[in-house]
Amino acid sequence: GDIDWNRVRADGIRFAYIKVSEGGDHVDENFYDNWEAAARAGVPRGAYHFMYWCRTAAEQALWYQLAVPQDKTQLPPVL
Repeated sequence: GDIDWNRVRADGIRFAYIKVSEGGDHVDENFYDNWEAAARAGVPRGAYHFMYWCRTAAEQALWYQLAVPQDKTQLPPVL
């Protein structure tokens, strides 16, 4: 859904993890909008992957890596 990232920041939230992917072939439809909006609002953010047993761990790690923009300020990945 829609997240008011400025409100998140104003409410004192110190960081956020945003769902990027699941399995080996799905990128969350809201990820890129939320990723950019959180950054604009000054909310430190990281991305998380929801693992399914439909693909190998290596395939899913690659899927995550391809989906997440390169950003030196992002938090460590979460599975």
